[in-house]
Amino acid sequence: MQHDPDCTDRLIPATSAPTVLFVFAHNDDEFFVLPRLERELAAGNRVVCIYTTDGAAYGIDPTRRLQESLAVLGPRGLKKEDIIPLGTELEVRDGHSFRHILRLWPAIQTATQHLSFLRVYAPSWEGGHVDHDVAHLLSLALTQTRGGTLYEFSLYHGHQMPPPFFRCMKLIPAPGELIRDTVSLSDAFRWLLSVRHYRSQRKTFLGLVPFCLKGILFKRELFVRAVTTRDYLAPPHKGPLFYETRFKVPHESFLVETCAFIETLNPENSGISNRTTNSDMTESGTSGIDARAGTKP
Repeated sequence: MQHDPDCTDRLIPATSAPTVLFVFAHNDDEFFVLPRLERELAAGNRVVCIYTTDGAAYGIDPTRRLQESLAVLGPRGLKKEDIIPLGTELEVRDGHSFRHILRLWPAIQTATQHLSFLRVYAPSWEGGHVDHDVAHLLSLALTQTRGGTLYEFSLYHGHQMPPPFFRCMKLIPAPGELIRDTVSLSDAFRWLLSVRHYRSQRKTFLGLVPFCLKGILFKRELFVRAVTTRDYLAPPHKGPLFYETRFKVPHESFLVETCAFIETLNPENSGISNRTTNSDMTESGTSGIDARAGTKP
């Protein structure tokens, strides 16, 4: 039987353990949030990871990329059956998920239909890579329909940086409860050394790691933030977005493909209308929690 790229029979079985979901765009995105993933496992929670693209940019074999993630996540206690290459199964190409968001959404709904989530983690809405921003939108929709609090983590973006420079692992200021994880020196080295498993991404990490060193090795910290009010019809920040300058995808093209989906989250075209508290903005974010996060509508 010929494979139908518009369909997937993926169905993640439920268990009695509390479940936490991580939605990643690519195999290696987990690197940027490993301490938080480890904390969830240490707390006795089941961790499920879904990848929304095949990660096959520049002709790299998707199977190889999946094996690299398994080499990082498996020793940390994640079960192989809880690592879901949904983008590969749907043949969603790396860099093109914004053109397939209306295919990805029902597939994620189907795959997770037997699950409820304590928390969902996703890349921040930051304009660094179109696939990261799509993973964020899908995760937001999932928490709005299935429950759980959505937390975002930063990978890279061009906020307040002249092209071609970028910031790495630094959340753009926005509302939301900010959580800081600290790691020991030995765990920081272990975190940093996990890059050795991403052999297909050596060039990428050679460019990224120097900008990650301050947070990982010297400050030894990771920030995640609860997602609250956001206008998803506007660019993530003022000025050129990194995916515009680096990957040559105009925000207008991204919006054309995702607008219909965004409007299901935001029917009034004026941002997600959530109630927040303590709206004083800080460099890292604010305190204030989405009144609907963690509840079913």
